[in-house]
Amino acid sequence: MNSKKIKEVYEQLVIKLEERSRLGGVMATMHWDQEVIMPIAAAENRSKQMAALAGVLHEKSVDVEIGRLIDELVDADINNFTEIEQCNIYEAKREYELETKIPKQLIQELAELSSRGHQLSIVALSDEYCH
Repeated sequence: MNSKKIKEVYEQLVIKLEERSRLGGVMATMHWDQEVIMPIAAAENRSKQMAALAGVLHEKSVDVEIGRLIDELVDADINNFTEIEQCNIYEAKREYELETKIPKQLIQELAELSSRGHQLSIVALSDEYCH
């Protein structure tokens, strides 16, 4: 594959990884909101929202197209890439291989239970200080 074509493949991968990163940013904002200003009464709904978003984020992470792009890049001549691009490719490969080993349902359950657990700890602490 010529270097122009391989750079196009790299750019396609970057676009997919940027989208995944932005969704991770949305998740981080939801965590921040939960920690800082979200009312306790919204906890159940927020835990469901976080589980849904975690599922979408996981689906994006294990998309077979990402795997295909990574495989093409790993098989290409390493001299086509800068050191930073090489690191990006190998890190994307590492993350993809890890993510594909984890079922979506588990990711969603962890997100939901983590959110619920956080809210329960806040209630427990506030009860402790009130008594």
